Amino acid sequence: MNSADSGALREAEWHLNASSLTLYGQKFLGFQNIQTGDGQTVTVMAIHADSIDLVDMVTYNEDGNLPVLSNGGKGADVHLTNVTLHVLQQKGTLVSPLPLGPVTLGPPGEAGTDLASQLVMALLPLDLPFPETFTDVSVDQYLLTSDTLDIPGFNVLAAPAGTNAKAAHAAH
Repeated sequence: MNSADSGALREAEWHLNASSLTLYGQKFLGFQNIQTGDGQTVTVMAIHADSIDLVDMVTYNEDGNLPVLSNGGKGADVHLTNVTLHVLQQKGTLVSPLPLGPVTLGPPGEAGTDLASQLVMALLPLDLPFPETFTDVSVDQYLLTSDTLDIPGFNVLAAPAGTNAKAAHAAH
């Protein structure tokens, strides 16, 4: 496992939900140890993609201080280019290039133990040149960097006092 650069930013966990997520030009960067905002070390699955398309994206953070909700909008297409992700766990239904059904991806201890999840995890290091499409996606991640974030009607909201971001997400 690679350790993150000691000068790197500390990372906060974000949750992303989308009805569809497609990765183009995906490259598996391995499992990396990163430092979270509260100083913990967490192992993540590092992924790079030339681009990612999401439909119906909502992402939120619950860092214990001020939950933040970012709503891409129902039916809105979100396009990202030159993307790097630090994924703790990704759940969804893989529909292409192989329709394997529900899978859970992530570093050891977070990835699913079912045959489909283990097959996808075994294939990741091969950096296959096919777009990968997942539906009903839920991702727990610590980092998302991108050259462009094309999010129609993008808005970021602080969750109302006394609620958590998941409840605020459900209301959108």
